[in-house]
Amino acid sequence: MEQGTLFWKKNLNQVFGVLVFLGAAMILIYLVFQGIRIQNPFFENTWIFRMFDIGHEVNVPTFFSVMLFFVLSACALICGMYDKFLQKLKKEWTPWIFISTLLLFLSFDELAQVHEQLTYHTQYILGGVSGLFYFAWVIPYGIILLLMSFYLVPFLLKLSTTTKYTIIAGALVFVLGAIGMEMIGARFYEMGGVYHPGFIIGSSLEEFMEITGLLIAVWGLFQEVHTRLDQKIYR
Repeated sequence: MEQGTLFWKKNLNQVFGVLVFLGAAMILIYLVFQGIRIQNPFFENTWIFRMFDIGHEVNVPTFFSVMLFFVLSACALICGMYDKFLQKLKKEWTPWIFISTLLLFLSFDELAQVHEQLTYHTQYILGGVSGLFYFAWVIPYGIILLLMSFYLVPFLLKLSTTTKYTIIAGALVFVLGAIGMEMIGARFYEMGGVYHPGFIIGSSLEEFMEITGLLIAVWGLFQEVHTRLDQKIYR
């Protein structure tokens, strides 16, 4: 049993290494392509530039983020089902199921851009907003995030010290990118559209922070899975 557990732990570490390599490779490709674009502005209109531009949607970085969300969702589900199998209290394993479902939705959202569609509806309901809230989807998502934090943060704080701080740090980096940088980018977009330098930089930093935050969270959840594998040895 111990050898089987060590096998899975080793494989999880290898998977994480591959994910970090892919994330770093995409960022490096993006930086190289930006250098080429500066020398040759027409390069921006090529399919290969858009395919790897982390500032655009529905391309390689998008699918990578979708995969990271799916991995996170699977890890949370494993933690929840394992705790249920050990017959722990319902309040100890149901939050994992909720987190897994939430991450699965965010995976779909990243692919289908559900939140982008909320911008038009929110703008209509509020009678139009501008400035930092020009991309108005951040308003309902921000409110939902705040409400969910009252439920999730106390649960996460009960985890082991290393794990809880890793997961929370990853979540904070992701939120600062997804909502914080989105709001900054919205201000520049309102001033000059998609070609405003501030918007280009802001949207690029947004995607970079999202990927980085997701990778940090993946490492934290992998540690939670490791913890349960260890529990299986000594159970």
